[in-house]
Amino acid sequence: MGELDFVTALDRFERAYALYPSPKLLVNIGTTLRHLGRNAEAAEAYRRYIDDPGAEPGRVKELQRILSEIELVTATVELRVTASNPTVRIDERPVALTGRWTTIVVDPGDHTLTLLTPSGESSVKPFSVVAGDVVRLGLEIPPRPQVPPEIVVLTDQSWVQPTIGWSVFGVGVGGLIGGGALGLMANASNDSAADQCSSAQPGVCDEAGAALGNEAETQSTLSTVSFIAGGALASVGLVVVLTSPGDTEPPSASATLSPQGLHFNWTW
Repeated sequence: MGELDFVTALDRFERAYALYPSPKLLVNIGTTLRHLGRNAEAAEAYRRYIDDPGAEPGRVKELQRILSEIELVTATVELRVTASNPTVRIDERPVALTGRWTTIVVDPGDHTLTLLTPSGESSVKPFSVVAGDVVRLGLEIPPRPQVPPEIVVLTDQSWVQPTIGWSVFGVGVGGLIGGGALGLMANASNDSAADQCSSAQPGVCDEAGAALGNEAETQSTLSTVSFIAGGALASVGLVVVLTSPGDTEPPSASATLSPQGLHFNWTW
């Protein structure tokens, strides 16, 4: 028989075994593979026959002798794979993993070991062996490279100055409001003090009237201080806001305190 005949016979035996998995067909498959020079695959078929419950004891002994001969012309690979539910192949042969270490018989020459995970990650390792070699190979998925976090540098800080300006302006307005409230309280205290004083002798007040007068004076002083501080802070805040980057001409602002009240003036 020529090589083409053995290839045809192998195809028929394998299709027959797929339809009717008789252990006798494994012997036929193994013998045909030996004729094709594929000793490693032949050894795998013979071992499957030996492990089959329907194997004949006499044939098992014969195949064990043949396996001893095959060991002299093949190499042994002890494989350890680190991955979850991987698919492993040596060249085009699928490899069934059997525990921590899996023993595989290969023919001499160059081979490619391939690992593929369900998530699509893969690892490939080429190797070469000669007859009689016993080699150990490990295969794992390489760790993914760590991508450094992206650092974003904010170069536009035009928002800083307006924010500070509006904050200062807000504090100033609060001072003005507080000053106005204290002024109203001072007027009320002053009117109450006047009720406790003698209309015939101005400036002559009883103890309650004197206390109310002192309270009115204190409130009036605090009101004036609040107006001045609030007006100053509000003015500064407006200047900071109006001179923020982006304006073509520097604006100006001012505040004037008079008996009639606080007056703001600004230009831009």
